[in-house]
Amino acid sequence: MKKALKIIGIMLVLGFIANCGGDRDHLLRYNVEDGDSYNLTFTMSMEGLLTIEMNMGSTLDIISTNDNEIVTRTSFNSISMDMSMSGESVSYDSRNPGGSEFSNTMHKLLSPMLSAKLETTFNDRGSVLKAPDFASIFDNNPDLQAQMSDMTKQMENMFVEYPEKALKIGESFNYGLKNDEVTYTSVLTLTEVTDTEYIFKITGDVSASSGGQDVTGTMTGTQTFFRESCMPKSTDTTVEMEVSGMTWTIESSMEMEKY
Repeated sequence: MKKALKIIGIMLVLGFIANCGGDRDHLLRYNVEDGDSYNLTFTMSMEGLLTIEMNMGSTLDIISTNDNEIVTRTSFNSISMDMSMSGESVSYDSRNPGGSEFSNTMHKLLSPMLSAKLETTFNDRGSVLKAPDFASIFDNNPDLQAQMSDMTKQMENMFVEYPEKALKIGESFNYGLKNDEVTYTSVLTLTEVTDTEYIFKITGDVSASSGGQDVTGTMTGTQTFFRESCMPKSTDTTVEMEVSGMTWTIESSMEMEKY
């Protein structure tokens, strides 16, 4: 169970980090207002020695926008997963958690997350000033609290940090993350600007550690931002990694809708 949770944690990190015309310059800055709200759906699948499909639903509310400090509050509405390994399959759905020992165990572990409200503070470039404290959600479970303590650091990269200078179509900026378990460097290239969207191509390299085993891989995909607010609108990424001679493929997508 602990190994599965560790792999799920790495998947979430890779998912989260992979997801947030003409010659005109485009200065990218978050531009939101108090009271703005977004629905967010996140899906991920992994194929390899372990097969996982995961879905998460959440809401993100803008609490305040004072003195170039944007405060958001995230609430998780649902989590579901299907996992199979060595011919054994298990499932969990927070909306219908009963029915199996695995499901009951997962619900006991994750239910505090479903009732939590996590606040993040960042500036208009996306530099996180205060990340949510994931570990505090699981203060009654020391083992899980230790695993989730790194999520606080990882959530510092939930929002893309935009470059200081404006971009033209075809120009790029670098973005990345490094902690004890996951390192990635990516290049976001502005490929298209419409009346409502900024569209970027993503390329990058990924390395991770699971169960004492180091793995490396590549990341490709696209990411779209609302032009008016520069908030993320959608992300589609594919990560391919080599693990013990096998290719693991992680595909993730995110959709954010203002309501």
